[in-house]
Amino acid sequence: MDIQRVVTRKPRDGSYPDTVFGAVQLSYEKLSDDAKLVADLFAWWAPEALTADLIIGPPNGDRWCENIPEIPEPYQILAASKSRVLVAIKELEDRSLLRSSGRRGVEMHQTTAVDRWRLSNWFQPE
Repeated sequence: MDIQRVVTRKPRDGSYPDTVFGAVQLSYEKLSDDAKLVADLFAWWAPEALTADLIIGPPNGDRWCENIPEIPEPYQILAASKSRVLVAIKELEDRSLLRSSGRRGVEMHQTTAVDRWRLSNWFQPE
């Protein structure tokens, strides 16, 4: 099943709210701004082995530096503070939007990621 069909699929009973996405959205709405930024970034990467280093240790090089102005300022500010990223990851774990996978970092359930895609400005189903 392709992702667009998953994102736009209606529940079997059209009058029944989509509770899975609704639960994720309710949890997301109660997050701090930093935790929302981390969740939005993690949703676009592989669902496992997610670590703070993915945010605070961006690549280097001329081509990367040319693209920094394209990164929204709130993400740049967050990436400059390891402690803020770690607190945000802990908050996401406390809200069950991420799950610890030990030394490998944390995991994001695919439903959470799809919900973030569905509500982002970057993914617009046709």
